[in-house]
Amino acid sequence: MPEKKIIILGAGLSGLSCAYHLKKHGIETIIFEKEKDIGGLCRSKKIGGFIFDYDGHLLHFKTNYASRLVRDLLGNNLKKHLRNSSIFYFNKFIPYPFQTNLWALPFSVLSDCILGFLKKDKVLTLKDNNSFLNWIYRTFGEGIARYFMIPYNQKFWRFPLERISCDWIDGYIPLLSIDDLIKGALKENRDYLGYNGFFWYPKRGGIESLVLAFSSQIKNIYTHSEAIKIELKNRKIYFKNGKIENYDYLISTIPLIELIRILEGVDSRIILLSRKLKWLSIFNLNLGINRKNLSQYHWIYFPEKKYVFFRIGFPHNFSPSLAPLGKSSVYTEVSYLPSKEIDKNKLTKSIIDDLKKIGIIRENEDILIKDTNDIKYGYIIYTLDYKSILGKIFKFLNSHNIYSVGRYGGWKYATMEDCILDGRLTAEKIMSKYV
Repeated sequence: MPEKKIIILGAGLSGLSCAYHLKKHGIETIIFEKEKDIGGLCRSKKIGGFIFDYDGHLLHFKTNYASRLVRDLLGNNLKKHLRNSSIFYFNKFIPYPFQTNLWALPFSVLSDCILGFLKKDKVLTLKDNNSFLNWIYRTFGEGIARYFMIPYNQKFWRFPLERISCDWIDGYIPLLSIDDLIKGALKENRDYLGYNGFFWYPKRGGIESLVLAFSSQIKNIYTHSEAIKIELKNRKIYFKNGKIENYDYLISTIPLIELIRILEGVDSRIILLSRKLKWLSIFNLNLGINRKNLSQYHWIYFPEKKYVFFRIGFPHNFSPSLAPLGKSSVYTEVSYLPSKEIDKNKLTKSIIDDLKKIGIIRENEDILIKDTNDIKYGYIIYTLDYKSILGKIFKFLNSHNIYSVGRYGGWKYATMEDCILDGRLTAEKIMSKYV
């Protein structure tokens, strides 16, 4: 086979997976990463004996292939967990999912939710049948929509739900039957519905153990290498450090809008389309606490506006190795639109105050570590014109031998498994043209 030069931008999970799978076919790639460390958001920090991931990262598997691959890479450094999560509502912890644990709610709320579900087919919805808001009403009825689905998702997305499409939902939100509803109205439902009913996590080293396992199989990874310009006509990449590289195929895992920004010779209509893309940013505060057994839960959801975070989690419950003996850790997540500036110090104080209000930490708690991550690209917002926009952008990029893949390159809601599989699929696409 004639040799082709394949460059990958970004040494996150998608980029590493693509390089790994191409190598399986005997094809070497070159990976350039702008940060000093590889992994993208799939990284871990070691601070004062604690290990914190860049926000919560858990492994879920829908395919046997990804499950086998991760097991092969991590060996015995992997443990399966049965989900233990809840929703803090009405000043108490309610088992998750909300819709299958109505027994824990006040009777008036429980009855509204049941009646709403029974009448859901009669709900009058908005004109656009593909909106997330309509889907909520049609799927769960007015009661569950009013008490949980709408307030939680409004708090999380910070974007009109009637302007969000349903293209991301498949498998992510637990559905229910009338049997599930009745069962959960009478007593705690332990069926662990949803894609995250159980999960896997490394026993040691945090989530970056997976990234390091991938990278150990790959050559030619260069850090401190930020691409600042790509000439489409000459297929040439210019880097901030002065390096210049030509390519035959370019695989980009950097955020899609960042890629388009550095393209030279891009069609103006593609630039205009990229400006319509929406996303959420995430402020992540990690705390190391000088007390053991901070919580029994893996993570907790917060639908009420009076609490600044939408979710918190407890890394020491994923693996005891993530906190020193006798201590605990907690990560918190606050979403915000990138158009809004945040005061990190003020937000940190608000988070800690709210953790005290709900009793997670005590008034005079000894907080050993405060670590923050301001994640510019947190979650993609699926607008109603999402599919149309991406279809046109990707068609243009592919015509120039550029494949934009992964959670942010592919501009989608994606799990770590999805990123691994994206890398594999992209490698197969390259192989099909590698002649």
